[in-house]
Amino acid sequence: KSTKELKKLGGVDYIFASPFIRTKETADIVSKELGVGIVIDDRLREIEWGSQTEGKRLEEFPNHWGSDFNVKHYDGESWNDERLRLTEFMKEIDAKYKNKKILIVSHGDPLRMIRAIAIGDDERSIYDKSEEMEPKWAELIKLDWRHIPRNDLGELDLHRPYVDEVKLKCEKCDGEMIKIPDLIDVWFDSGAMPFAQWHYPFDNEKIFKEQFPADFIVEGIDQTRGWFYTLLAISTLMNRGKPFKNVMSYAHILDEKGKKMSKSKGNIVLPFDVMDKYGADAPRWYLYTVNAPGEYKLFSDRELQTRSQGFLSTLRNCYRFYDLYEQTSSDKDIKSKKHLLDDWIYSRLHTTIKEVTNELDAYDPTSAARSIEKFLVEDLSNWWLRRSRKREGALILLKDLLIETVKLAAPFVPFVADDLYMKLTKDSKSIHLEDWTIADESLIDTDLEKEMAEAREVIVVGLAIRKENQIKVRQPLSSITVNRLNPFQSDIEEVIREELNVKEIKYEKVESVKLDLEISSELRGEGYARELIRQIQDMRKELGYKMDDKIFGSWFSSDAELSDAINKWSGMIAEETIIGEFTNTKNETMAFDMQKEFDIAPGKPIWLAIRR
Repeated sequence: KSTKELKKLGGVDYIFASPFIRTKETADIVSKELGVGIVIDDRLREIEWGSQTEGKRLEEFPNHWGSDFNVKHYDGESWNDERLRLTEFMKEIDAKYKNKKILIVSHGDPLRMIRAIAIGDDERSIYDKSEEMEPKWAELIKLDWRHIPRNDLGELDLHRPYVDEVKLKCEKCDGEMIKIPDLIDVWFDSGAMPFAQWHYPFDNEKIFKEQFPADFIVEGIDQTRGWFYTLLAISTLMNRGKPFKNVMSYAHILDEKGKKMSKSKGNIVLPFDVMDKYGADAPRWYLYTVNAPGEYKLFSDRELQTRSQGFLSTLRNCYRFYDLYEQTSSDKDIKSKKHLLDDWIYSRLHTTIKEVTNELDAYDPTSAARSIEKFLVEDLSNWWLRRSRKREGALILLKDLLIETVKLAAPFVPFVADDLYMKLTKDSKSIHLEDWTIADESLIDTDLEKEMAEAREVIVVGLAIRKENQIKVRQPLSSITVNRLNPFQSDIEEVIREELNVKEIKYEKVESVKLDLEISSELRGEGYARELIRQIQDMRKELGYKMDDKIFGSWFSSDAELSDAINKWSGMIAEETIIGEFTNTKNETMAFDMQKEFDIAPGKPIWLAIRR
C-alpha cells in the first residue's frame, strides 16, 4: 500500500535502511517495485537496549529510561546516543542529497527521533510528544524537514557554530546572505548606550553633555563583566572617562540554606508564585530590608511573611483604624496638637524624612527602608497611636502622618502606597505624581526626642521589674524612682505613669529604675477594678459590640473586699466600659447576652453579666 502511494508521488531517488533483517526485507519490497537501490546505514539501527533486557517486556524496564535521556540502558545506548548518530546521519544526507527524494526505512524509536530532529525538538518536547511522534507499522510519513541551525543532538540551537550554517535569501538581489562569523560581544551594544541614544558625537552634543555621566547604574553582580565593563570600555575608547558616578550591584538570591537555585535541585522559587501568594510589594519590601543590595539573599518564605506582616500589616492596620473612626470624627484642623506626644511624633517624622532622604542620596535603600519601618512600627503605631487613639484631635493628625509615611514608602512598595494614598486623600491622583516629601527642620526637636527615648527606656525597665516580680500592669503601684536630675515634662510624666500604672514619679540619684512593690489595700482594690474592666472589655469584644455601644451589666461577689473595691471604683469602671447601669445583683434568669463566673484574683470570685 505504501509503495503504491510512493509511486503516485513520483517515486524516490534513494532508499536508506537499517541493517536489521526486518527493515531490509521491507526496503527490498519497495526497491523492487520502484527500481531503486538500497543503501544500508548502521546509524538507522534500533536503539541498543543492552544485553540485560533480552527476553524482557518494555513494562519491565526502569521507568526513568523514558524521561532521562542521558542514562544508558545497561550496557547499551542512551536516548542521546541514538540522537547523536541519527543527527549525524540526517545532516549528512541533507548536505549530500540536495533536492533529492529520500526514503528512510527504520524502526519506531529511530523514526520518532528523526521526526523530532527534523523540527529541532528538545528532550522535553520529545518526551511529551512520544506517542504522537511514534509511527504506525509500515506507515508512510512525509518528513517536515526544516532548514534551521541544529546542535549535535538535533535540537534547534541559535548559538555558534550552528547558527553560522544559516543562509538566507536576499529579497532585493536574490543573493545569499550569511552571518558574519566574527562579532564583538553583544554587550558592547549596551555599552554604547550613553552615546548611541543621542547619536553622539555626530548629533545632540548639548543634551549629551547635560546627561553624561549617569548618576548611577544598577544591575546584578554578573553584569560586572557585561554592562558595567562595556560601558567603561567604550567610554574610555571615546576618551570620555567614566560613564557613571555610582554603581549599585545586586548579589544573587539563594535558597534558604544558601544554595544556588536550580530546577534540577528542585529548590527554585518562581517569582509569580510568590506574588500570587503575597502580592508584588511584600517580596519587594523583604528584599529591600533583609540585607544590603550587594549581599547574597537567602530567600525564606517564612521570613518574607514575617517581614511583610511587620511593616505592611502595620501600615494597613493604621489606615483601617483611621477609616473606622473617620466618619464620626470632628477633627478638622491639623494644627490642633494638644499633647507633647504630637510634637514628638512630628519631630520623629521629619527626622525620619531627613534620614531616608540622605540614605537614598547615598544609594543605601536598605537603611532607608529600615528607617521607614522603625518610624511606622515603633514610633507611629506602637507608641503614638496606641497612646493617642482615644484622644480628641488625634485622628486628623493620624491622616497627615499616614500620608507622609506612604510618600516615603512609595518607591519601595508602589502599589500599596498608591492604594492607601488615594483612599486617604479621596483623590484619583497617583502618589507617584507627587513631589518627594521634604523635611521641615523647624519641627525637629532633638531634645524632645532624646527625652522621650529616656522615658521609653524607663518604661521598658519598669515593665521588666513587674514581670520579674509577677505583678500585672493592671495592678497599680505607688511610685517609681528614676535616676534623673531634672523631672520629665508633665506630658511625658503622664505617659510614664499610665504605661507603668504608678501614682508618682520620684527623682533621685539611684543606680537603676526602682519600683515600689508594696501594695496597699487601696491599690489592691483598684487592681481588682482594672481587672474587672479588662474582663468586661473582653466580653464586649467577644459579643461583637461596637466601641461606642452603651451596655448594662450586673455583678455579684461574696467577697467583701472585692465588693468594696468595685463599689468604690464603679465610676471608673462605667466610664471605661461605657456601662449605663451596673447593678450589684445576681439575677441569672434575666436575659443577658453573656454571663460568667470567674476569680478576679485567687480566692476572689465574681458573677458578671452584660447586655446591650
